Amino acid sequence: MAFNQNQLGSKSSYGYAGMNSGDWNGTNNFSFATPPGGFKEVAGLSIGFTLASPSPDFSMSTDGRLQYIGINTRVFLCSAACYANLLSGSVGMVIQIRKNGTAVTGAEFYSSISSSIIQDYPIPLATNDYISIFVATASAQTAHVIQANIAANYVGDS
Repeated sequence: MAFNQNQLGSKSSYGYAGMNSGDWNGTNNFSFATPPGGFKEVAGLSIGFTLASPSPDFSMSTDGRLQYIGINTRVFLCSAACYANLLSGSVGMVIQIRKNGTAVTGAEFYSSISSSIIQDYPIPLATNDYISIFVATASAQTAHVIQANIAANYVGDS
């Protein structure tokens, strides 16, 4: 009999994926666009995301997308961060957590500086749903993405 955390009702379902260039001025550049239509997914950078181990019930088959592979639909506290060094000036930044590429109402954060973070937004996830980070700046910018991460922690059943 195969062990499956969701079938047994385990509360230890969580996942984390992140990237860290370790360099303030490297080549991990990303062209930010302006909202409302200019949000871009933080993925495909020269330094890719890494799925933390363990990340029970989660996988990352596409760079930057944290995919829930558990069986039961569950509610997770999701958080995302993107730290960027703008190459020209300092403008406001917007960061969103998106589920399956669609913006989640309320999971958006505005910052007047060049890095932003979202803390703990509850999102229900069903099997194969994924969450990812989308960003935009107040004016078109190129920036060096220093660090980005996305996480999900189980809080209850849907």
